[in-house]
Amino acid sequence: STLSDANPALSVIPALARGRDCCARALKPPMTGLTARTSGRPRENAWSLARRQHGVLTHDQLIDLGLTRHGIRHRVARGRLHLVHRGIYAVGRPELTGQGRWMAVVLACGGQGEAALSHSSAAALFKIGAEQAAAIEVTRLSPDPLRIPGIRVHRRPNLKDGWYGLYE
Repeated sequence: STLSDANPALSVIPALARGRDCCARALKPPMTGLTARTSGRPRENAWSLARRQHGVLTHDQLIDLGLTRHGIRHRVARGRLHLVHRGIYAVGRPELTGQGRWMAVVLACGGQGEAALSHSSAAALFKIGAEQAAAIEVTRLSPDPLRIPGIRVHRRPNLKDGWYGLYE
């Protein structure tokens, strides 16, 4: 039994080129930081999700897409992900549009179903008012206090369905 019999992928390497260096290159491990379930395609999914979310993703979304904690740290170190808030990353470049900043804040406060842009920030989104310069305003359905610099969090745990809307 030869090495190429054990691994059919090596059989495409010409017999004369099967030296130590060639096989070492052929046996190189796949890109680090991915779990086995991703099939090496997390960037396609991450990019499409980031486009829908104005350039930002959460740590949990990256994990769900198949990245490991090591893979996330690696991408931060290489400048592919940029920390915006705890557990919230800008994808590709650190600059965010106004909608990207708003999305990052909503995700940092719990995301869809848990938090929503509100007050002067929502008025600015709908172009019916100006946003206060002091902080982006978000309302959370949770009674738990949350303090994040640059964000004014309003808590409304008793907000009922129909009293708020979803804008995309």
